[in-house]
Amino acid sequence: MAGVAVADWAMLYEDSAETLRGYCSALFGGTPSDKLEQYAASSPMADVERVRAPLLIIQGRNDSRTPARPVEVYVERLRALGKSIEVEWFDAGHLGGFADSDLGIAHQEQMLRFAQDVLARTTTPASIP
Repeated sequence: MAGVAVADWAMLYEDSAETLRGYCSALFGGTPSDKLEQYAASSPMADVERVRAPLLIIQGRNDSRTPARPVEVYVERLRALGKSIEVEWFDAGHLGGFADSDLGIAHQEQMLRFAQDVLARTTTPASIP
């Protein structure tokens, strides 16, 4: 499960405000054009083929810190590979459920239901001690 996820650091850099670009440059020791391999290796996008477990992403449509486009591309790639992915888009920014307690509660409930459903699909009575 991921909330306000970073799916691709280079795309995040492209879609971010200058202040966040400065953060990324400090984090990686340069821009994506300087350190593309490092940005790529640090991104979940690099491992999209190896995703084996069902995934839930809860992401804000209006998030300026973790923009929607990289997550949209990540989700498209997962679906194209036949991976199990659920996405919950909410119409707020980065803080989402931290700024709206009802939204935060709804997201917690959704994560618990998701985890319960995954466990129910993957756990057999013989494997329970």
